[in-house]
Amino acid sequence: MKGSAMRYGFRAILGLGILVLLLASVVTCSPAPAPTDSQAQKPREAARPAAPAPAPPQAPNADGARSAFGTGQTASESTGGAALPWDRMIIRTGQLRLTVENVEESLAAARRIANQLGGFVAQSETRYDGDRMIATLTLQVPVAQFDTVVQELRRLAVKVESESSSSQDVTEEYVDLQAQVTNLEATEARLRSVLEKATRLEDILTLQREITQVRGQIERIQGRMNYLQRRTTFSSIAVTLAPPVAKPKGGEEVWNPLETAERAWQASLRVIRGVVDALIVVVVFFWWLAPLAVLTWPLWRLLLSRQRRTPAAP
Repeated sequence: MKGSAMRYGFRAILGLGILVLLLASVVTCSPAPAPTDSQAQKPREAARPAAPAPAPPQAPNADGARSAFGTGQTASESTGGAALPWDRMIIRTGQLRLTVENVEESLAAARRIANQLGGFVAQSETRYDGDRMIATLTLQVPVAQFDTVVQELRRLAVKVESESSSSQDVTEEYVDLQAQVTNLEATEARLRSVLEKATRLEDILTLQREITQVRGQIERIQGRMNYLQRRTTFSSIAVTLAPPVAKPKGGEEVWNPLETAERAWQASLRVIRGVVDALIVVVVFFWWLAPLAVLTWPLWRLLLSRQRRTPAAP
């Protein structure tokens, strides 16, 4: 009886434990109740990090001034955020010396080439070397057409005597100038704001003088920037056009007595000049003989007189 009772009690305890485990699993798996709006908002706001304070505006620098060369738009903005290399500002110059059959026709052709390719003649000059007409001109052509213009000019020549070209990168100088203008304009704006609040006549005059100086610097730098823009937009090509050198004509020489006489006269003058030069050299070189002759002349006279007085032997 005792053994059956113990087995019955053990089974009852085991069944109660299994029931407790099932109830615990049901409670754990059941969904949690949805929080209310006010309850959800509080932890969400507590977990959200504090917004950073706005960064102070930075002064314009060279990178900011480099944006599109004065367009007010940076390279990343103009290309949709893609970082692209900066456009270079290159000043190109060239020099050509051409031998042409007809200088006037080639000069007109060079003008047409420049006009057709979007350029112009900045300077032109013609001169004569004897019977030969020589023309020099300076062409201003777009940078993109520089090589094309040089090729077209070469076609005008019978012979290209010389050709040279050079390039100068002024990108860094232009960017620096643009940054200087930006800073000077900001300084001018601050001075004008202070001028509006000034009340003393001395302060007003001082501020106006400072503003005038800053404005002068801005205009001077902008003038340099405009010059660089023009030079990098249009290239300069200096061209010299000259006809071929005339060769001497062959054939028998024509007898010219006047030329013969002139050559003989010049030859005689050269001979006389040589003889006179030789005499001058001898006289100057033997100057020491003069005092020696003066000293020995009395002795020589005495010897001659004694010889005359002495009778000849029988």
